Amino acid sequence: MGPTGAFSRLGARDGFPEEASFYYGNFPPGFSWGVGSSAYQTEGAWDQDGKGPSIWDAFTHSGKGKVLGDETADTACDGYYKVQEDIALLREMNVSHYRFSLSWPRLLPTGIRAEQVNKKGIRFYSDLIDALLKSNITPIVTLYHWDLPQLLQVKYGGWQNASMTSYFSDYADLCFEAFGDRVKHWITFSDPRAMVEKGYETGRHAPGLKLHGTGMYKAAHHIIKVRWIFLGCRLGSRRRDEMTPSARPACPGVWG
Repeated sequence: MGPTGAFSRLGARDGFPEEASFYYGNFPPGFSWGVGSSAYQTEGAWDQDGKGPSIWDAFTHSGKGKVLGDETADTACDGYYKVQEDIALLREMNVSHYRFSLSWPRLLPTGIRAEQVNKKGIRFYSDLIDALLKSNITPIVTLYHWDLPQLLQVKYGGWQNASMTSYFSDYADLCFEAFGDRVKHWITFSDPRAMVEKGYETGRHAPGLKLHGTGMYKAAHHIIKVRWIFLGCRLGSRRRDEMTPSARPACPGVWG
C-alpha cells in the first residue's frame, strides 16, 4: 500500500488500527483530516512569472554549507506546475483540509504593495483555491512560512525593523481582498519561534544572522506587534458578513 492509501485508511478509522488503540488511542469522530505544505519547500519556480527572491532563495544561493547537501528549493516538488496532480493526490488520500502557504514575494516581488503587485501570482493562488473547493477540500492558508521578500531584508533588515508591521499588514490586506471570499481559515505565522531563533539568533536558517542576545527578541517583538494589528485593527474593522476568518499562528506539537 502506498503512502496515500495508508493515510486514507488512517482517516477512515479515525486513527490507528484497533489493535494499536490501547497504545495510541483514537481521534474523535468527525476529526478533520488534512495535510500541509509551504510555498518555499514545494512550489519551485523561484524566479518564474514575476516572483521576486525570498530570503531563503538568497540564503541557499549564497554558498556551501547552508543546508544539507547544499540543496536549494529552486525546483523543489515543482508544485507551481503540478497543481492538478497534487490535488489528485489529496483526493486519493481522502483528506478534507489542505493547509498551504502563500509566497509573499510571489505576490509582492519587492515585498511592498505600493510598488508592485504580481497578477500572475494572484491568479496562481486563486486557481489553486478554486480547484481545492471544487474537490470539496477546505483550504487553510498560511500568510507567512518564513519566506520574507529578500528586498525587505536587504533594505530594512527584515523582522529586525518595525516597518515590517506595516508592510506585512498591507500584504495581508491584499491576500484577504484577493482570496477572502473563499478562504475562511487563516494562519498568520508558521512556527514563529523557530523562525526568529534560527534566523536571527543562531543563523542556521535564513536570513542567517547571528545577533546573539538581541536578534530573536527584536524579531519576536515585531511579529507579536503585527499580530495585534492584524487581529485587533485589520480583522476587527472588516464586515463579518463579508469574511469571517479564524486567524492564529501555527506552532509545532507532538501527538501520541
